[in-house]
Amino acid sequence: MGEVLKSQNDLHGALEVYRRALFVQPNSVEAQAAIGDVLLTQRNFMPAITAYRRLIELSPEDVQAYYNLGMALRGQERNQEAVAAFEQALVLFRQQGKSEGVQKVEAVLRELHK
Repeated sequence: MGEVLKSQNDLHGALEVYRRALFVQPNSVEAQAAIGDVLLTQRNFMPAITAYRRLIELSPEDVQAYYNLGMALRGQERNQEAVAAFEQALVLFRQQGKSEGVQKVEAVLRELHK
């Protein structure tokens, strides 16, 4: 249901559905990731940071969670913390052999180091 609402650009409705899902299943990686994604899309960075940190607790090898955490931290201009999150994403992308992800993270890191 949350994905349907999200595809219809009803981010508020989708967020409510994902939060209800998380209430029922507090350790749902999918619901936690979806909440973070909606919050990041809304540029609601502080709660997105919290959501991604919780997601990383639930799924420490989730490369996208580290990348998105970096994006949320960057949105808050917390660049040192963002660099740390991006560097962890870079390690995981390399371990997983995802060269596209490596390139994407390296580009963001270059921009942050300017």
